[in-house]
Amino acid sequence: MQKIKSFFQQELSLENVYFLAIKSGFACSLAYLLDILIGNKDHLSSVFVAMLCVSPTILMGLKRSWAQLTGSLMGGVTATILLFFDMPQIVSLFLSVTLAIFLAVSFKQWLGYQVAGFTALYILVLPGGTPLATLEARMVALLIGSFSGFIINLTISSLDYRRIFTKKILVIEKVISKLLVEAVEKGPGHLRQGFNFTSKLEQEMHIAWGELKVRRSSKSLKEINQLWERLHQYSHFLHLIIALDYLSEEIEVDIKKVKLYLKWLCNKEGDPPRLPPEMELVSKKLNVLRQKIKL
Repeated sequence: MQKIKSFFQQELSLENVYFLAIKSGFACSLAYLLDILIGNKDHLSSVFVAMLCVSPTILMGLKRSWAQLTGSLMGGVTATILLFFDMPQIVSLFLSVTLAIFLAVSFKQWLGYQVAGFTALYILVLPGGTPLATLEARMVALLIGSFSGFIINLTISSLDYRRIFTKKILVIEKVISKLLVEAVEKGPGHLRQGFNFTSKLEQEMHIAWGELKVRRSSKSLKEINQLWERLHQYSHFLHLIIALDYLSEEIEVDIKKVKLYLKWLCNKEGDPPRLPPEMELVSKKLNVLRQKIKL
């Protein structure tokens, strides 16, 4: 029962849900207004893509937009070509979705393979005019949605990268603190889950750093570099904990001694428990690093 409860338990997320929700609302509203001005009737596609293109940084949003456009183009062209062949709809549907996804993955559009399959379905299943006209309407809607997401990212996110990534760092701190406490019972290997968060945030910050370098925003670059250093410290902390796990298995140390040391890391009360000589170097590095980071 406890395992089932933990499976459905809500996990911490790097995203600021409230900020993301507000940005998505603005992006969808802007896309709908542009639909009315331009005369686009495919509101569903435009507002949905606008929501998908909302991201923490401008460059990440542009990458998502590019994936949506290229994936849709691949799926739409594939479905349109197959419609010229006289075959049952179920067969053309299977071939269109399969080939569209295969094309997207072949061109390394990992963010766009779902939309490639969806656009193939869009052309084949939804009633409308000719396939080319349907594809044209779909691409217009995607352009509107992508542009709306870009405008929201530009006007809201780009002004405050420091605050956005500082909050994400705070989430990392909470995650590692929680995992460290749980590792007292489950063992040091439990902290491997922390890499799911640190690696994702490192990718996001790498993209933001590249964008700021192009924009020549020296102040923001300095702030991102400072946050990046903090992130590297947490990542280093995780690696050292995992090193303890490997050493404990290699030299066959009683895991209770390692758990006792982890408990001391959580509380920092009294002198650290003695570990075998093979672990002293790692434990000394952990003791020093523990003083620098906030857990």
